[in-house]
Amino acid sequence: MSLIAEEITAWIASHTSSLSDPWFEVAGAQEYATLYNQTEVQEKITDSNTAFAFKFDDPNRLTELFSPPKKGASLKRIMEWQASRSLLIDGLIRKPESTLLSLSHSGDSVSVLLAKRTRDLMGVGIDIELESRVIPHRVLEVLSAEAKKFKVSPIELWVMKESALKADPSWKGAFPTSYLAKKEGSHFILSSKSSKEGIRILSQSFRWKNLVLGAALALRQ
Repeated sequence: MSLIAEEITAWIASHTSSLSDPWFEVAGAQEYATLYNQTEVQEKITDSNTAFAFKFDDPNRLTELFSPPKKGASLKRIMEWQASRSLLIDGLIRKPESTLLSLSHSGDSVSVLLAKRTRDLMGVGIDIELESRVIPHRVLEVLSAEAKKFKVSPIELWVMKESALKADPSWKGAFPTSYLAKKEGSHFILSSKSSKEGIRILSQSFRWKNLVLGAALALRQ
């Protein structure tokens, strides 16, 4: 487990019960792209000994996650798909009781966050971005004032909003910038108009090598 994985896992554990049993890892896409080929990925998911698809709250979402890239996809997109799904299988083998998941990839890195749904933990989200990523001007305009207010960079605020969106069990297509942040201690609380009452979304940003990472938890209040 990498140092950043330990840091993020510790952050999650500090806000959830031990029953959530979180697992997180970020790895090189090239390293994982050849771990399992597309056929092996499908076999792992449909294998009756593992039956991963039946352990998640939303089996349809898992089916979508493991649908192969469309014909004509770039080699980079295919590599990201292979790597992220291979890392996910690796995580599921280690934490077979997981029922919540989130994937992200950027540059030559992929990441997976897994946890077990508990009475209090409703969702998890992870987002990774290259520190050098150029944010579109129209998005930057929305983020800049809020980032300045909280003394964080726009890319840090972006990964927190993106991870909050992924963790939000009531998400219905809202864009990341629709999530408004409020500082609470060392972390942030994020919400959008579509967020359900009684759910609190915590988010925090982290830095590792050339990446900025956002992790989020949807907690029952």
